[in-house]
Amino acid sequence: HKAAFLKDRLGLDAVIDYKAEPSLTKALARAVKEIGAEGIDVYFDNVGGDHLQAALALANPFARFAICGMISQYNVTDAPTVPRNLTLLMTKRIRMQGYIVRDHEDRWDQFMADVTEWYSKGLIEQTETVHEGIEHALDAFHGLFTGSNLGRTVVKLG
Repeated sequence: HKAAFLKDRLGLDAVIDYKAEPSLTKALARAVKEIGAEGIDVYFDNVGGDHLQAALALANPFARFAICGMISQYNVTDAPTVPRNLTLLMTKRIRMQGYIVRDHEDRWDQFMADVTEWYSKGLIEQTETVHEGIEHALDAFHGLFTGSNLGRTVVKLG
């Protein structure tokens, strides 16, 4: 249901359900072809791991990668999953840079003003999954990890 939301409501050209794909690289290659592109020019990553590896494989020469998170690596107890194709950074001359929101705290007030305006004009799509009653709090929490939620998860009390 998330893929349909992304395509139908948000207008994305292609969507990959990474949990249903045995090979992210092959799935990403199909999606790139589906939209008529030859590869990736700009990639924004907050997952890392296999997702980053797939994107590196399909990057065009001189692609730019913005890294703002590595959620696939948070709380891992084994050795971290590192893309095995990092040499592509060199051979494709990919520029990869990390970003942390605190680096831009001086822009917070302008950001809030802009987002508030965009939201009030309907330019930002917002959705949430609402669970009625505290007795459903555990289901709501579990949904964050299973992907059954859509957007923000809320437990409504009373």
